[in-house]
Amino acid sequence: MRPLPLLVGSLLLLAACGDNVQWAFVSNTSGSNGQQGLIVVIRSSSSGVSLATAVLQVQGHDQDGELTAHLPHGGDVAVLERPDRVEVRSPVLPGNTVDLPGARVEPGISTPECLRIVLPDSQRLHQLALGPGVLHVATTGTLLVLECATSVVVFGLDPEPEALPPNVQLTTTPSGDQFALLLQDGRLRILLPRPPATPQMRLTQDMRRGSVRVFGPWREMLAELPAAMVEVPPSGNLFLRAVLSGGIHGAERPTTLMTPRNNRFLLRVDEP
Repeated sequence: MRPLPLLVGSLLLLAACGDNVQWAFVSNTSGSNGQQGLIVVIRSSSSGVSLATAVLQVQGHDQDGELTAHLPHGGDVAVLERPDRVEVRSPVLPGNTVDLPGARVEPGISTPECLRIVLPDSQRLHQLALGPGVLHVATTGTLLVLECATSVVVFGLDPEPEALPPNVQLTTTPSGDQFALLLQDGRLRILLPRPPATPQMRLTQDMRRGSVRVFGPWREMLAELPAAMVEVPPSGNLFLRAVLSGGIHGAERPTTLMTPRNNRFLLRVDEP
């Protein structure tokens, strides 16, 4: 069997189910090599997975200890909550990932946001943001909005973050379904998030090999899986689920792979 090329991170092998296929799982949890850590790895029992809310939430642990992973179904960000800090992974952040010591995650309180992150030091996200703040995670798309006493910073609309003066207020549209900015002259500027990646950009089926390949936003391969193990639900919050009863090669515990409907992050849940 020929090994598949390494595009990002380290290579782990999945159990092969055919003589001509080598199943490759590319793990990049640290955000190294200029990427943002598209695969989130957590050890948890299946009972720790929640699909009922706007966010896929899994409680468990990894090599650094206790961890709760939050992946919005309609948004495009990974929020990793630990007892002493919160890590946010998103392609719209400088460096694609940021650690926020002392921060905490709260549910969103309006339709446009699925999560909010309360942080003691806003400057870790932007140099013009000072003091305590709130990072609003949009329900859809890649939009993130930082709100603090000195500035409102918008991530995800333009290639670079947009810092606005403190006299600009974060609000919602009259219908309440989109974030908006109330400008000093009274005009309302609607914040429209980028559209999510289409399914055609994220999956490729190889009929000859009997496999499904899962890609990240730059067409880097995250995983190649036996097609028989992959479930693509016709509706609901999950875009893809794959249950590998044999687990990752070299580990006996079963593994489940999931990705939310409009989220580019792939969640790997290993049984403890």
